Amino acid sequence: MRTKLVLAILFIFVSCIGFFIFKPATPVVDLSFESEKYTVAYSIIKNRCSGCHGEYLGYSEKKWIENKLVIPSAPKKSELFRYLRGANVGGAENMPPKSSLLPEELKHLRNWITHLPKLENYQLTNSRFKIPKKITGHANSQLVLTAEEHYYRCYSHLVRERPDSDDPLLLKIQKKQLDSTSACMELLKLAEFSNSGRLKKETTNSIKILRTLNNFHNTWFPAFLVLRPFEMFLTYDISELETSAYFVTRALFQPGAHYSQVVTAESAYEGIRKASVAPDYALGMRLEKKPELKSGNFFHGLAFGQQQKWQPKILERGPLIGLRQIPVGRDMLPRYVDDSILPELFNRPLDIHASLGGGVMGTNPYLLFNSGRNAGEKMDGARLLPRRWGKAILRDLLCRELPVVQPKDAHLFVQKSSSVSFRSGTSCMQCHASMDHLGALARNMELVYSNNEAGKWPTNHVKFHPNRSEFNTSIWTESNPNYHQGKTEGIFYFRNLYGELINEKLNNLKELGELLAGSDDLYVCAAKRYFQFFTGINIKIEDFSISEGNASIEEQQYLRMIIGLGKSLKEHQSLAKLIESIIDSPTYKQRDYKITWKK
Repeated sequence: MRTKLVLAILFIFVSCIGFFIFKPATPVVDLSFESEKYTVAYSIIKNRCSGCHGEYLGYSEKKWIENKLVIPSAPKKSELFRYLRGANVGGAENMPPKSSLLPEELKHLRNWITHLPKLENYQLTNSRFKIPKKITGHANSQLVLTAEEHYYRCYSHLVRERPDSDDPLLLKIQKKQLDSTSACMELLKLAEFSNSGRLKKETTNSIKILRTLNNFHNTWFPAFLVLRPFEMFLTYDISELETSAYFVTRALFQPGAHYSQVVTAESAYEGIRKASVAPDYALGMRLEKKPELKSGNFFHGLAFGQQQKWQPKILERGPLIGLRQIPVGRDMLPRYVDDSILPELFNRPLDIHASLGGGVMGTNPYLLFNSGRNAGEKMDGARLLPRRWGKAILRDLLCRELPVVQPKDAHLFVQKSSSVSFRSGTSCMQCHASMDHLGALARNMELVYSNNEAGKWPTNHVKFHPNRSEFNTSIWTESNPNYHQGKTEGIFYFRNLYGELINEKLNNLKELGELLAGSDDLYVCAAKRYFQFFTGINIKIEDFSISEGNASIEEQQYLRMIIGLGKSLKEHQSLAKLIESIIDSPTYKQRDYKITWKK
């Protein structure tokens, strides 16, 4: 027995010795081949960064450049330096997560990058995507639409019916007084708005065309439900479901409007509708006998007899005939609560249509439908963030699904020791690095209820906490109960369609809107959607620096077309001109929408 005990102890001892002797070594670089300045920088990186980023110990100077973490001679543009606390170059400045580097350490790192030579033989990975060269496209002459057929096609797309034989524009085509593309554009103009935002002429066709295009724009924004446990269907009687689509519809039909206003406008819009009956009954109530809908029947405040009536404007119903800007302060909610079970009452009046700016992104409905948060949840910078809202922006406005950065881009945000579990791995951070940094821009939002008694017409809304400078904190933080009261700054972290990494620190949604309005991606996404609407051809938008080698000749040419249409839209800002370019294209005029491409 004693012998067995001794052998067991000996086995454990040898195992422990073996673990320390044969433990896999962290990769290290041979500094004898590196510059003297890197030897100093390497020591700092080893002491201050390798605890979470052990892979950095295996980085040579060449590797730093290849991974685009360091740009020779440019500390201000180098990601490594931009993320260091105290760097003061406009980056995230959130590393190391719990302490700052010493001024002397920052000086050595800056000095190393500044004097790092540009090595001509380095081949950087994922170089910028180049737009495919134009090649000859051949249309099947036997399948080219006649002028009349061309007009029939665009008429059916816009009106969703066939034109009558005595249609005025069709007759002009038959008499060769008007070409088919011009006739299609005259048809589209029937839905133009006047200066008041209403249809210039309320005809059967103008209303149908407006309905068709607005319904199409609604498909860009798929989130229409609050989807919370205490969801209030009466919200949809006072808060516009279609606000997001209205931004695009206005850009198309309001003379002088620019497409960039979809992400830069500071107001929200509501529909002007024409109905033969008043909105007497609630829209969303799933009851056999729906309650009568009266403005005076809405209540605010706490349950058990403490509510008071309020009178929000009930949305118009019927066919859409125009759009109007919602006046600031028109519908003020006097009091509201943050929870349905253990509520806190707030007496500060709330404008239920207030916007954070940035066009559609900052509207109350867009935040309400896309936040993914429950009422009463205050953002803490870790588990609680409106990250679904950040994801929605990428999906709805840029036609991109997560991840929108490459694995190496996510390395900088990996924190092995973080209390937030998903921050410990690159695969998770590939998505969170983009959507969490965007979510930080809306950190001050919180979902609230008008009251907490089901029989008293409660509705869902978004309130915005005021910034308090004493609670300003870094964008990337551990759970912080005061995060929602800090400065609303975030980062747009994104690989654009050319493969370029966009890493911009932003202070509000207005700056985000301006950034998107200056990008090609916003306009290429719109072009892609309209091209698919009119032709049925779906071109996926992604980081083409990775995927271009897998594209067929046909895909490359359609991609070239979409990028060209998007860049033109960026220049002229007219959705009508974009539609004209598509309708006048050989692809649209081909009966089967097919062009043969040959090198």
